Amino acid sequence: MRQFLFWIALAIVPFLSFSQTPSHFFHHYKQYKEVHSVTLPGWLIKFGAHTSRPFAETYEEKIAIGMLGRVGKLRLLFSEEFEVTEKTKKRLHASLAEGGYESLVTVKSSDTNVNLWLKEHRKNKNRKQLVIWVTENNEFVFVHVKAKLSEKQLQDFINKLSRGNVL
Repeated sequence: MRQFLFWIALAIVPFLSFSQTPSHFFHHYKQYKEVHSVTLPGWLIKFGAHTSRPFAETYEEKIAIGMLGRVGKLRLLFSEEFEVTEKTKKRLHASLAEGGYESLVTVKSSDTNVNLWLKEHRKNKNRKQLVIWVTENNEFVFVHVKAKLSEKQLQDFINKLSRGNVL
């Protein structure tokens, strides 16, 4: 009987250790009425970038438009009335770290927390996922971006940014 209970417990344990990936987080919280979600496919983002390119006036606009061509998919989740618990924040951070995301930037002020995470695809180093997570009191913004960006493209972007030669 003990062996039987042991095997049952062993079979159930993997289902209890729920890993909260960005997709799980997005799909779970978009169901709440106080939370708003937007998903944009890459082709639509590229079309918008191509269309808006002639209207870019400032340096920052040109930089942003230049990088939009690399975005494959963008998911945005936000709310001004929904408070994410501290337990959920810690759980998301832990599961991102376990899932291979690297914390790039963490900024904390009195009420505001900003976190930036990056994950490279195991086989194709040009495929990256970026998570931006901003919380403040009862508000939060969660952005999950999938992009195709090589190290060389990233370095070129940084060089253009530093020289002022974007497009």
